[in-house]
Amino acid sequence: MKEVKEKAEKYFIKVYDDIPFTIVLYHEKDLRCYTYIKVFEILGNVYPSKQPIYHEIGSRSSEDMVYDLENATPLLEGFVKWDGSSQLSFLEDVCPYGKNEAIQYGKLFISIFELVEEFNKSTIGKNEIYYDL
Repeated sequence: MKEVKEKAEKYFIKVYDDIPFTIVLYHEKDLRCYTYIKVFEILGNVYPSKQPIYHEIGSRSSEDMVYDLENATPLLEGFVKWDGSSQLSFLEDVCPYGKNEAIQYGKLFISIFELVEEFNKSTIGKNEIYYDL
């Protein structure tokens, strides 16, 4: 996340409640035709604050968890271009456990493209964080 804050003209972070993911969008300075994306998987939440928990960078165990994106491992990275074409890559193996989890990944991709469209219209952004909890 440090490189996002350094490179970004503006960025936006959305934490979802209905899907277990946090989506980070950003435009690099002078390169607004690409919307860059990082997606982090939410492993759980701290009660009662609902603070998301993520995989730690370099973790080898499900017990290696962090509460901030600065030290979290992205699940997916890439970009969506101005014309809607995209290059999105999972950074680790994804093996949905059954139909319901597969549906969550479908919702993730729908959410990415909806959020990119809204972000590019400049109705959101300006270095803000939105929690949909």
